[in-house]
Amino acid sequence: SGTPGDTEIFVYNSATGVSQVTTTGSGVTNDQPSISYDGQTIAFVSDRDGNPEIYVYNGITTTQVTSTTSEFFSVQPAISGDGKRIAFVSNGQHDPRSENTDFNQEVFLALLGGTSTITFEQVTATPIAVTNEHPSLNRWGDAIAFGSDGDLDGENAGENPEIFLALCEADLPDVALEVKKYPSPQAYQDNWFPYRIVITNTDATQTAFDLVINDTLQGQDSQLATAQPGCSNTSSTAATCYFDELAPSSSQTIFIWARRTSEGLITNTVEAIAANPNSSDSDTIFTYVGPAADLSVQKEVSPTSATVGEPLTYTVTIENGGPLWANIVTLTDTLEADAPVTMTLVSANAPESPSVICDPVVGNTVTVTEATVSCVWNGWLGPSQRISFTIVVVPSAGGVITNTAVVASDSPDDPFVTNNETDPLVVRSRGSGVFLPIILKNE
Repeated sequence: SGTPGDTEIFVYNSATGVSQVTTTGSGVTNDQPSISYDGQTIAFVSDRDGNPEIYVYNGITTTQVTSTTSEFFSVQPAISGDGKRIAFVSNGQHDPRSENTDFNQEVFLALLGGTSTITFEQVTATPIAVTNEHPSLNRWGDAIAFGSDGDLDGENAGENPEIFLALCEADLPDVALEVKKYPSPQAYQDNWFPYRIVITNTDATQTAFDLVINDTLQGQDSQLATAQPGCSNTSSTAATCYFDELAPSSSQTIFIWARRTSEGLITNTVEAIAANPNSSDSDTIFTYVGPAADLSVQKEVSPTSATVGEPLTYTVTIENGGPLWANIVTLTDTLEADAPVTMTLVSANAPESPSVICDPVVGNTVTVTEATVSCVWNGWLGPSQRISFTIVVVPSAGGVITNTAVVASDSPDDPFVTNNETDPLVVRSRGSGVFLPIILKNE
């Protein structure tokens, strides 16, 4: 668009709208724009001097990048993400060593250091019949993809149009990265625990770009997981995180979670790498995963044979077999009867304060055919310590009374399953037909 007879370059900004970059006379063509990663620099083609040349606009001024005579052209610019390099196609001579003596259509790279310090590198050097075209640069201009029908790598003998990749050095400053991994203070068998990873750019002036953080786990029966934004699992024991940049003297913290289903050692290694040269660091720590708390539940009934109208006393005992302490222990005791019974939670005794909180509360009597006693102790149950409960049930008629007890703790999870559930215990009454199945379950 522009005045009739010419083609201009425009730029659209989602905040400010459309603005015009070039303003040239009638009959001039400005086209093939390529914009930098930050939107501040635009490379384009213009024939304002009589033949197609590469120009660059930095938001304030326009600079001519290439300058060839009328029989030559420079087209198809691709600017790097940082705005410092432009790959383009030309049949002219731009390299100071005066390469491209056959004036074939080759790929070139312009390094922008200002109006007086633009330098060129010839990327391809192919016979006259070969066409090289449509280059594309990565963010830092150190990788150039382009199309060619030449046999550039010895694998295109048929000279088909193929895609090739040329690599060169990036123009990035060195930065000093430091990575530290901090383990969880407690690591229990079959329990997820976190690692905190801190990546710091210790350079006071330079930004680290395109950071890649690789975290790997070694250890029998081990797993690794992450839900951190920018991170994903690459396997069951490895994760990778990506970050665009890390400002000078700043840090990035990520969390990686691990677990081991058996007791033993976990080795965790993290490596941080930036696109800047000589910018990497790593850290390795060793974590011993110890056994967790083994909670068990036992239930006894007295008398062992029931009589209608006579009380049955259930004694429920929770014990921590160790070796670790268990936090916030809960009991769920469920009663089911063929006929109504009266049920009373007589006592709930913990080894120390705080008190056990139950619903229904201790001393409350209910008449039910189905009921659940839910109790929680918000303390730490040490190895060999116990919590005991007494429940009294009085049957009103013959039938079956089923009682199920389930124990659990908030942390750590109990990895041992051998005592999680016992077979039902049935007690026959004397002539009343009352049976007492008892189911014990540890969760």
